[in-house]
Amino acid sequence: MKIAIVIGRNWEGAGVTRYIIELANFLSIQGIEHKIFAVDDKKWGRANLQSRPPFENITQNNIDTFADILNKFDYVFINSVPSIKHSQWAIDGFLKMVRGITTRKLVFQNDHKIASIHRNANFFELCNICDGIVSHSITSPFYNKLVTMFGTEIKSKFIQLHVGFDFSQLLFYRKTEHFKKITYLGRYATFKQPDRLFGFLPYAKQNNLLLEMKGIERSLGSLNIFYDNIEKKIAKHDIYQCDRKSIENGLIIDNDKRDFEHIYIFGPYEYVDGMKTLSNSLIGADFYHLNADAYGDNFEYAQCEIVAVGTVPMFDYHWAENCWVYKNGKKTDQRFVDLNEYGLFVKKDLSNVEEIVEKINDIYSNPILHKKYLDCSFEVTQNHCDSKWIFQNLLDDMIKLEKAKIIKTKALF
Repeated sequence: MKIAIVIGRNWEGAGVTRYIIELANFLSIQGIEHKIFAVDDKKWGRANLQSRPPFENITQNNIDTFADILNKFDYVFINSVPSIKHSQWAIDGFLKMVRGITTRKLVFQNDHKIASIHRNANFFELCNICDGIVSHSITSPFYNKLVTMFGTEIKSKFIQLHVGFDFSQLLFYRKTEHFKKITYLGRYATFKQPDRLFGFLPYAKQNNLLLEMKGIERSLGSLNIFYDNIEKKIAKHDIYQCDRKSIENGLIIDNDKRDFEHIYIFGPYEYVDGMKTLSNSLIGADFYHLNADAYGDNFEYAQCEIVAVGTVPMFDYHWAENCWVYKNGKKTDQRFVDLNEYGLFVKKDLSNVEEIVEKINDIYSNPILHKKYLDCSFEVTQNHCDSKWIFQNLLDDMIKLEKAKIIKTKALF
């Protein structure tokens, strides 16, 4: 079996990048021949923050004939496609290339929000001409859109996307001593809701609880985190922006010298640095939140990392209510919210923050209880997200695919 992995948006340094790293690692361990090809157009600042496997470039000079190279593989995985802001040569050339692939081809949809999906150039046509569509949920806004356009026949192409992760790679980060600190880990996105951390500020000083965000950069979407008044550019009074300039000007970021009246906010991080920072904290936070029908029982990679490095997970309550636990590759009758001593689940309206702070105090002061949380979260999450069964299931489902038939767009009127 030979697999080509195609990255149409180049290396973005976010979830798709991590997915490809984990997938390539699994294929290498299994001895499955594979090659990665990246469209060399748009560059991303986060691209070099993770250690990437070897790859070759698809360029303006070779994209018109690149289907000939991909047709030498048994399967082609299209893990991302050019955005509508890519160069025209990349947008047009990519569509022509995929049309020319005669071997089995699968398109992967890791995005959750339909607005993000609409920013992918020619995406729905690409879905139609591919043999398989690997996505979080067949009831998500994305798949509902496909059904609206092409009818229920498009459901025959669906393959469940699960987030596969090799937990063994992070075990050496796990600590026996932790700062009483909550670390939000990950980039800014509205559905990740890092600003929930501000709900803990009124309780921080009284409970000696440090707060930080790791991975948040100033962008149009995140301005509410950095400003009390965005229009007047009045900086937020209860944060420290921990950039190079602030540190050179005397900002102290040592954990044992911080105050409790501010959230310490750090920008994009190199992967190793992020894991080191996270592993020193008692609590790791990720508030990934979607509509109930969009989760597909899935984790984000930041959630896996939070558990793997030995922090107590703090996740979204709605996610925990609507994601079912998998064990040995099979869905169980338990949701994450049903598990005792798995983690802490914060409600979107922040109505249970005070209760969670009390639980944090209990965990910090009781080593036996702390160990129960760490053991439970690790065992359950590793079983749920283990790359061995997840990527093997992907290959098994892939082999069952039939060659795609092009489906005519449904008349909407």
